[in-house]
Amino acid sequence: MKRIRRKEKMADNWQILKEWPELILENLANAGVARITFNRPDKRNALNAELVGAFFESLELIREDRELKVVITRGAGPTYSAGLDLYFLQSLSSDSLLDWDRP
Repeated sequence: MKRIRRKEKMADNWQILKEWPELILENLANAGVARITFNRPDKRNALNAELVGAFFESLELIREDRELKVVITRGAGPTYSAGLDLYFLQSLSSDSLLDWDRP
Protein backbone atom coordinates (compact mmCIF):
# COMPACT_ATOMS: atom_id res chain seq x y z
CA MET A 1 0.00 0.00 0.00
CA LYS A 2 1.43 3.38 -1.04
CA ARG A 3 1.40 6.06 1.62
CA ILE A 4 -0.32 9.29 0.56
CA ARG A 5 1.69 12.38 1.27
CA ARG A 6 -0.18 15.10 3.09
CA LYS A 7 0.81 17.70 0.49
CA GLU A 8 -0.62 15.62 -2.35
CA LYS A 9 -3.82 14.95 -0.46
CA MET A 10 -4.40 18.64 0.32
CA ALA A 11 -3.68 19.82 -3.21
CA ASP A 12 -6.92 18.36 -4.58
CA ASN A 13 -9.26 19.95 -2.06
CA TRP A 14 -8.47 23.67 -2.43
CA GLN A 15 -11.46 25.70 -3.60
CA ILE A 16 -11.16 29.24 -4.94
CA LEU A 17 -13.35 31.61 -2.94
CA LYS A 18 -12.44 34.73 -4.90
CA GLU A 19 -9.82 35.73 -7.43
CA TRP A 20 -8.42 39.18 -8.13
CA PRO A 21 -5.77 39.94 -10.77
CA GLU A 22 -3.16 40.33 -7.99
CA LEU A 23 -4.41 37.82 -5.40
CA ILE A 24 -6.14 34.45 -5.04
CA LEU A 25 -8.19 33.45 -1.97
CA GLU A 26 -8.81 29.74 -1.44
CA ASN A 27 -10.02 27.47 1.31
CA LEU A 28 -9.39 23.84 2.10
CA ALA A 29 -12.72 22.07 2.30
CA ASN A 30 -13.71 21.04 5.84
CA ALA A 31 -10.24 21.72 7.28
CA GLY A 32 -10.49 25.24 8.70
CA VAL A 33 -7.66 26.48 6.47
CA ALA A 34 -7.59 29.43 4.05
CA ARG A 35 -4.79 30.30 1.64
CA ILE A 36 -3.98 33.73 0.23
CA THR A 37 -1.63 33.81 -2.76
CA PHE A 38 0.04 37.04 -3.87
CA ASN A 39 -0.24 36.78 -7.65
CA ARG A 40 2.33 39.17 -9.16
CA PRO A 41 5.21 36.79 -9.89
CA ASP A 42 6.51 39.00 -12.71
CA LYS A 43 7.08 41.76 -10.09
CA ARG A 44 8.21 39.31 -7.39
CA ASN A 45 4.87 39.86 -5.66
CA ALA A 46 5.80 43.42 -4.70
CA LEU A 47 3.02 45.22 -2.84
CA ASN A 48 1.06 47.89 -4.71
CA ALA A 49 -2.30 49.52 -4.03
CA GLU A 50 -4.28 46.82 -5.85
CA LEU A 51 -2.55 43.93 -4.07
CA VAL A 52 -2.87 45.52 -0.63
CA GLY A 53 -6.53 46.35 -1.28
CA ALA A 54 -7.26 42.80 -2.41
CA PHE A 55 -5.40 41.42 0.62
CA PHE A 56 -7.52 43.42 3.08
CA GLU A 57 -10.69 42.55 1.15
CA SER A 58 -9.81 38.85 1.32
CA LEU A 59 -9.29 39.09 5.08
CA GLU A 60 -12.72 40.71 5.44
CA LEU A 61 -14.30 37.88 3.42
CA ILE A 62 -12.94 35.19 5.74
CA ARG A 63 -13.16 37.16 8.97
CA GLU A 64 -16.57 35.86 10.08
CA ASP A 65 -15.80 32.17 9.44
CA ARG A 66 -15.70 30.65 12.95
CA GLU A 67 -14.47 27.32 11.54
CA LEU A 68 -11.33 28.95 10.14
CA LYS A 69 -8.25 28.21 12.24
CA VAL A 70 -5.29 28.92 9.91
CA VAL A 71 -4.55 31.43 7.15
CA ILE A 72 -1.57 30.64 4.93
CA THR A 73 -0.01 33.41 2.86
CA ARG A 74 2.30 32.64 -0.04
CA GLY A 75 3.67 34.17 -3.19
CA ALA A 76 3.18 32.91 -6.72
CA GLY A 77 6.45 32.01 -8.40
CA PRO A 78 9.83 31.66 -6.69
CA THR A 79 9.49 34.69 -4.36
CA TYR A 80 7.15 35.31 -1.44
CA SER A 81 7.30 39.12 -1.75
CA ALA A 82 9.92 41.72 -2.60
CA GLY A 83 8.19 44.23 -0.31
CA LEU A 84 6.75 47.55 -1.41
CA ASP A 85 6.67 48.16 -5.18
CA LEU A 86 9.02 51.10 -5.78
CA TYR A 87 7.00 52.30 -8.79
CA PHE A 88 3.95 52.44 -6.54
CA LEU A 89 6.00 54.33 -3.94
CA GLN A 90 7.01 56.93 -6.54
CA SER A 91 3.37 57.51 -7.48
CA LEU A 92 2.43 58.50 -3.92
CA SER A 93 2.32 62.12 -2.86
CA SER A 94 4.46 63.15 0.08
CA ASP A 95 1.34 63.30 2.28
CA SER A 96 0.48 59.71 1.36
CA LEU A 97 3.96 58.57 2.39
CA LEU A 98 3.16 59.49 5.98
CA ASP A 99 0.71 56.56 6.03
CA TRP A 100 3.65 54.18 5.59
CA ASP A 101 5.77 55.81 8.32
CA ARG A 102 6.21 54.00 11.60
CA PRO A 103 4.56 55.59 14.66
